Amino acid sequence: MAALFPLTPSAAQAAIVSSGGLADLTAPQLALVQEGSFVTTSDGKRWQYKGAGDKTLASSYILISDETPEWAAIENKPVLDFNSFTFSGNGSQTVFPVSGLADNNPSNTFVYINGVTQEPGSDYQVNSSSQTVTLSSPLPFGNKLVVTTLGLIPVETTGTPGGLTNTSVIDGGVF
Repeated sequence: MAALFPLTPSAAQAAIVSSGGLADLTAPQLALVQEGSFVTTSDGKRWQYKGAGDKTLASSYILISDETPEWAAIENKPVLDFNSFTFSGNGSQTVFPVSGLADNNPSNTFVYINGVTQEPGSDYQVNSSSQTVTLSSPLPFGNKLVVTTLGLIPVETTGTPGGLTNTSVIDGGVF
């Protein structure tokens, strides 16, 4: 694929921005389009008119940049891992197996006993290495424990364009 360069129009050129695609250009906008004109469409693409052909067809333009790629086109993106687990208390168990713990931050895990929200850090801890939630006291017999884990699990990558990574930690979450 050829490299795309984001070029800006000169001060003499009017900015032409379509509310949709090229086919959605209005009559006044079409009147402004001339050879070398830049047109920006709502999908984030920047086009340069070749000077000949239908001004509403992509074949009459050169694609200059695509600033908003489709999610499916992005390589090495993180995967959202959202899981919910239900347990019944036996009166002695404090450690419960779960999956999807991206880190040891209990704020990324929601724990409820009989529908009552438990306090992260004081009522429970999480361990991403063992993929467990540990309650500060045993779950009483017959009580219902619901654990919901959420987080972005990074995809292994050997590098990304521009040196950006997909495993930056922001506010305790992995992004």
